[in-house]
Amino acid sequence: MEEARAHFEHLNTTQRWCGAQGSGVLVQEFLDGTEFVVDQVSRDGVHKTTMIWMYDVQEVNGSYVCTGQRPVASNTPTAESLVTYTRNCLDALGIRNGASHSEVILTADGPCLVEVRCVKEPWVNCRCQGGDGFWMPLTQRMAGYSQVDVCTWAYLDPSAFAEVPDVPPSACHVAAEVVHLISHQNGRVKAMPGLEVLRNFSSFMDVVMNVQLDECIKKSTETWTEHSEINHLVFGLPG
Repeated sequence: MEEARAHFEHLNTTQRWCGAQGSGVLVQEFLDGTEFVVDQVSRDGVHKTTMIWMYDVQEVNGSYVCTGQRPVASNTPTAESLVTYTRNCLDALGIRNGASHSEVILTADGPCLVEVRCVKEPWVNCRCQGGDGFWMPLTQRMAGYSQVDVCTWAYLDPSAFAEVPDVPPSACHVAAEVVHLISHQNGRVKAMPGLEVLRNFSSFMDVVMNVQLDECIKKSTETWTEHSEINHLVFGLPG
């Protein structure tokens, strides 16, 4: 308890990242299980699920880091329970319009909401999945549309929104993986000899470069070092 109290005070009395001024700290129960993402778009209370993801969290450099994410087929029992649960969350929060990015941990007792990033009032950010859109080429290839497409249709083209399936097609055209490259040391990037090798893979789709030559990187130990220092690679296999 003293360790938890000390960490709470540390977070609540220091500013560790740009934009954190005036923020608070939410204490939440520890959730033991696999973390998933359910991306949806709503219009007049009708929720359309655009993609379901599973985070691949592994122990790296003495900490737990997300090393990638994988699409989850919408016709599986896990996906069906996650979609039902997150839509109930949206309804309970009064969210009827806009994009939402829900993070859920599947515990032994069932799904439990970590957070939902969404729009509820006009002055609150309408939140698709982030990451500079590294996931968009993959979702467009798998489903034929992305969350950004569906969000645009929800506001500007109701007929196009109505044609979007309730959940993404399970019989996707690719087997896919988003890989977050992890740094195991601190240092300065002098060369990237493996990048062209990766680009020549038949499964290669896209790369988002967050690190450039001659920039410094840190060991990946948490969210900020993972997303601000490391590149995202997107792979898809035809078939």
